[in-house]
This record gives sequence, C-alpha cells and structure tokens, in this order.
Amino acid sequence: MVRAGAVTRLQAGPVASREAAERLCVAAKAAGSACFPVAP
Repeated sequence: MVRAGAVTRLQAGPVASREAAERLCVAAKAAGSACFPVAP
C-alpha cells in the first residue's frame, strides 16, 4: 500500500485472469472502496 494524500494505492497479485480481477474489484466496491484493475 502506498499512501498519497487522501488516496491509498494497493497493488495485489498476481490474479489468475482479468475476470478474477474484476470480481475482486466488485467486492472492493461493495465494501465502499474504489477499484480498477491494471495490467502490468
């Protein structure tokens, strides 16, 4: 995690597929966080 002002960046992985990353983002968004997958 990298703190940058009011934003915290979290890198996690590797994730098996883009679809799996999207599912993780859906869960993060449901918990109230912003999320978007980024390919390396």
